[in-house]
Amino acid sequence: MALVSYFCGHRATYCFVLASGGVPLRVHRVPLSRERVAQLARRLRADFNGDPHAERPTPPIQARRPHKRKLAYLAELTPLLAPFDDLLERYPLLAVAGHGPLTQLPLAALPRGNGRRLGESVAVVDVPGISAIGHLTAPPAAPPATAMTAGCAAREDEDPAIVEDDDALLRPGPWHTAPPLSGTEATPAAALQALHGTDLAHLAAHGYAGSDDPLDAALLLSDGRGRPSRVWAAHDLPAHAPYLLRARDVAAAGAAPGRLVLRACSAGWSDPDHPGADLTGMTWAFLRAGARAVLAPRWNVDIALSRELLAGFYRRLGAGEPTWRALWLAQRAMAEDTDRPWLSHPYHWSAFTLTGDWR
Repeated sequence: MALVSYFCGHRATYCFVLASGGVPLRVHRVPLSRERVAQLARRLRADFNGDPHAERPTPPIQARRPHKRKLAYLAELTPLLAPFDDLLERYPLLAVAGHGPLTQLPLAALPRGNGRRLGESVAVVDVPGISAIGHLTAPPAAPPATAMTAGCAAREDEDPAIVEDDDALLRPGPWHTAPPLSGTEATPAAALQALHGTDLAHLAAHGYAGSDDPLDAALLLSDGRGRPSRVWAAHDLPAHAPYLLRARDVAAAGAAPGRLVLRACSAGWSDPDHPGADLTGMTWAFLRAGARAVLAPRWNVDIALSRELLAGFYRRLGAGEPTWRALWLAQRAMAEDTDRPWLSHPYHWSAFTLTGDWR
């Protein structure tokens, strides 16, 4: 495998490349400033999630017509791949330690010099930092092959089952699965309790990442009596507290599975401008609580197609593929679906990011 670490500076971004097989350390300076990278990251997020507050309001991307949102501007980031482009034929796995606004960008979606996107050539996983690799890849403490699922739809969802029946995705696999938490059973307290001591956990819900405080990033679960609403704003946060499994609650509880999959819009979003941390939000909270790996989307995903991608991921994972390869093969299968050409758009296949232990 190859390991790439970035540092976004005021005037340039620095790229450090380590690879097995006797490849010497590489250090490259790329003339892309932190502010320019941040501008491109904000543009990509607005293209996918929409931006109703912009001078020219942008609606969310249309799942069946994603190619109306042109991503040609991502080619400006292609020089970030040049320092290791010649290594990609030798290493099928690329681990990336991002920095600053680079943590918001899906490197797998960036075009290489040959025009192909990086994720078409290699699997890309994120690591929170080189120093964390030893901890994240330590032997798992939880019993192997134990799993749990929890799902809670919003009261506005026409078909709650598409969120609350995700335990079906794990049933064909080899895992010993606990009874699922579904609908009103999926409260924040119940989910936290069930997560502890589990090797693999899957949480399906709507996500919230609209606060200025990344510790308020949350999953919308049940208050024990009903489903949450997904239509509210940051100033309504206190009123919705009983429905929220927040990043601050996860970090404080210290209860996390070995591996976690979050099927929730923008659950993998991270605020690069938060002082003292490059990784924030739900991914950070679960890693801090003890998880070795978190798989979550950086932006708002299509409710049905995100489930389809994860179904492919679990089939391959259950068949014995390592986590990184199970995700990569599922992504490629979606991107190469000739019957549904709209799935080749990075909006669909590159949203989910694996952070941490890739094995």
